Amino acid sequence: MAATSVEALQSLRNDLIRKFSVGAAIFADYDAATIPDLFDGTTGDLVALPAGYYSAGLVDTAGLATSRSISVDDVTAWQTAEVVRSDVSSDKLQFKAKFLETNAVTIALEENQLIADVPALGAPVKIDRPESGNQPLRRLLLLGHDTQDDIIVGRFLPRVKVTAVGDQNWSRANATDHDFTIDAYKDYAYGTSGRFFIGGPGWAALAAAPAAG
Repeated sequence: MAATSVEALQSLRNDLIRKFSVGAAIFADYDAATIPDLFDGTTGDLVALPAGYYSAGLVDTAGLATSRSISVDDVTAWQTAEVVRSDVSSDKLQFKAKFLETNAVTIALEENQLIADVPALGAPVKIDRPESGNQPLRRLLLLGHDTQDDIIVGRFLPRVKVTAVGDQNWSRANATDHDFTIDAYKDYAYGTSGRFFIGGPGWAALAAAPAAG
């Protein structure tokens, strides 16, 4: 067997490190069209979104956070201390963010309304708190842009619902934020609870780029 070294096996690529300096959380009511693809198959450019998608605006410095919670049921046996079988019992995708703008999207999320039913900016708003507390289903697109390398990452969640709303403070010292936890569910017409995308000019350029040292 041929000899090798740890250094030869590392395959280090500092050009594959991603940081996102800008991004957006873009919501739509559930009757909006889904997003089958985020990039043009020929040019690799970001494609225009369907009608009815609106950005929630400025986000606090923590940015956009997704988490995946996996629960596992283990089977143990009399003859061994090791687990002999594991089965996933739940696999939940969740999104959290604090938005700084008070706009149609954040008002809709906070007050259990359709985005389409929130008056345009500047028009008086009057919303009664729903007695049932039920949140409408929505669609959500998360975007992050690594502007140094011009690489765009996206995650489309075709069926989401707000499951927690954070405390809101009105004060002189701090901006009023809108803190949401949002769970993703499978959309059977779309075929999944979430679709991941990555593209942009910088991503296409990696195909021809030599390995970074």
